[in-house]
Amino acid sequence: MSLILYLLNQLYYRLFPGNKSINCQTSSRPGSRWGTLLFLILLFSGWNARAQFHAQRRQELKANSNWFHGAHRVDCNQEPPVSIEAPGYFPVAKRYERLRITDPLTPDFQTSFPGERNTNMIPVSHPLTGQFQFAVFPDQVYNRNFGMMPNGEFDPETFDPVTSDKHIAVVPFINDTNRYYIFNLGVEGTGLVYSVLDMRLDNGLGDIDPSAKAIPLKQWQYSYANFEVIGTVPGNNCNLWLLVAENLIVESSFNIYAFEITANGINTTPVTTKITKAFRPEILWDFQVSPDRKTIARIGLHVPEDTLTRKAASVNFLSFSPGTGQVGDSHLPAIDIPLHDFGLNIHGSFTPDNGFYMVNNGDYRPDKMLYLTRYDLSAYDNNYNPEKVPFALNYLILRQSEQGCPGVPPTLFFKPYNNSLYFNIPFGLKAGCPGGEGMKIVSKDLTAIRSLTGLGGRGWDVNGFSPDEIMLTVQNRFYTGNDVVYPYTPADTLPDLALDSVFCFDPTTPFPQLTLEAKAGYSNYVWNDGTAGPAKTVTQSGTYWVYYTGPCNTRVDSFRLRFRERKRIMPPDTVICDQRFPFDVRIGRAEFYLWDDNSTAQDRRIFKPGTYSVIFEALGCKQYDTLRVGGMLCPCNVSVPNAFSPNNDGLNDYFKPVMGLGCVPAQYSLRIYNRWGQLVYKSNNEFDRGWDGRTDNGTPADIGSYFYELRFNTSYRTDNYYHKGELILVR
Repeated sequence: MSLILYLLNQLYYRLFPGNKSINCQTSSRPGSRWGTLLFLILLFSGWNARAQFHAQRRQELKANSNWFHGAHRVDCNQEPPVSIEAPGYFPVAKRYERLRITDPLTPDFQTSFPGERNTNMIPVSHPLTGQFQFAVFPDQVYNRNFGMMPNGEFDPETFDPVTSDKHIAVVPFINDTNRYYIFNLGVEGTGLVYSVLDMRLDNGLGDIDPSAKAIPLKQWQYSYANFEVIGTVPGNNCNLWLLVAENLIVESSFNIYAFEITANGINTTPVTTKITKAFRPEILWDFQVSPDRKTIARIGLHVPEDTLTRKAASVNFLSFSPGTGQVGDSHLPAIDIPLHDFGLNIHGSFTPDNGFYMVNNGDYRPDKMLYLTRYDLSAYDNNYNPEKVPFALNYLILRQSEQGCPGVPPTLFFKPYNNSLYFNIPFGLKAGCPGGEGMKIVSKDLTAIRSLTGLGGRGWDVNGFSPDEIMLTVQNRFYTGNDVVYPYTPADTLPDLALDSVFCFDPTTPFPQLTLEAKAGYSNYVWNDGTAGPAKTVTQSGTYWVYYTGPCNTRVDSFRLRFRERKRIMPPDTVICDQRFPFDVRIGRAEFYLWDDNSTAQDRRIFKPGTYSVIFEALGCKQYDTLRVGGMLCPCNVSVPNAFSPNNDGLNDYFKPVMGLGCVPAQYSLRIYNRWGQLVYKSNNEFDRGWDGRTDNGTPADIGSYFYELRFNTSYRTDNYYHKGELILVR
């Protein structure tokens, strides 16, 4: 904090030399001095390649280099990774799949769509050679030959064998390459236990030490809570942190426990943090720690108590301290995730370079494209600048089940590995399923795994898709288990403090002289220009870093000093039909609003053409934005199609008259009759989607001729509008 206070005081005295003290809180009052406050935030950027993210170190890549999916093993020791048959794993996978199937007459692996997440499991490989060593399931542990270890079975009544939630973790002993901790989360009302696996037992195949099996570590505070392992994180002192979430779905908070693991063993007293949820009740999943170890992301689904049909999803961020294990609020605001036709299969992941957060929310389009969404973590003050990343499919995703064909796409999961972000994709449909022109028909369901890298284009966009597909078959499930994580060693350079100093005043203002201070209490400080010492005076913006010797390794502090860029929150200038006044404008997210009419709401009702301005505060800086609105008298033209094809292909699926913006109809009425004069559809709402080609009872209407009547009144026509005509329904 010494650097923060020093920078704040230095800048404050330069701007307000008559003041003798500084209030570090930003003021949101309209009359406060603005445009002059230095604002400090954590920097989430991988600019300094000298300090490597832990997941990209050789030992972690090798330890997590084998992925098992049904009858196949994906070998990541090769470049690119390849799919290899793994007959030993297949009987084990079948056992867990049978436990999941409720219909005993249904064959194995046929009840779920391609890409569904498997029962949670963790395959562990040797950290030096990448050779597969053992696999851990919630209730059993198997050796490298997929034989169950002699003491590798746990009580299935206590440890759910078929959960796809992350209920297990494997953590290596520190300074001991032969032993591992295995952590298991029990079902409701039990708790967290750990066991010790020793690879020297059972003639080198490994076994659970019977004297250290299922040792209780933590009893849950609430029997009705849901639990999930967030992950294992390297600490700052050659230690590890095991993070576990205890979610109270119907309560307004949840708990995160951080268990410290050192060379001396497990600290049984965790660092505990209670987190207030944005919504209540809320279901939480996809917990993930960022590659730089400083942020925890989670996806939350708000399910109102009164209905299950109105849901809201969001990504929420928390800060994490690798030095203390403390969890707290993050400077990153929440990301609101829109829900699409395919519901709640929402999953996300940090990119391996820590620059973006990728989300799949089931955004499948009629153009046979799946659209991922990329959020730029460095642009959090501009709503993350979300951009769509389209991925081409070879068939059309259906909106409903037809003739035994799946009506929803497979769930898509992300798995970061090395410099790529892997995800599963659907590769085809069952023979005979409709999919549109040019669909590749295959004899059975296929899936594949593709990767996305930050090397092409601007990073993590459509140019970054790898051309290599890892082919799998229907007997596969994609899992997202917790990786095996190793502590930083004396040979590693540990990224520690990272500060991004932002100046709110105009960039033409002379840069003040500032003193940067590294974390105190260490030795051998060396800055990027070769100067020595814990402090450095700078006179210009830019990026600076300092190396120094920590308790068990070399550390690096980085500083970036820059001027705040102007932020736009108003929509673009526009011209509106005179008939459409008044209308509402919603501007971007900010911490304070003051419109030119002294209103302070985010929304503004516009009654006439003109220029509208707002003062707003975002991340400590007050700024100014304007919107120019023009007006014009628009004609009231009406166009009615003479045919439509309601076949769920996204093209002409609804029949509806198209009215010009100048109409503004009142007493709107649309009636459709079949050839015998029977009413099959009616609407009094100009904003509905129109007729979907179905009768009142929901059955598809016959193809052929129908007749419509359209009526409405409007003050912008001299006469009331009435028109009737014929339309053709085709499929």
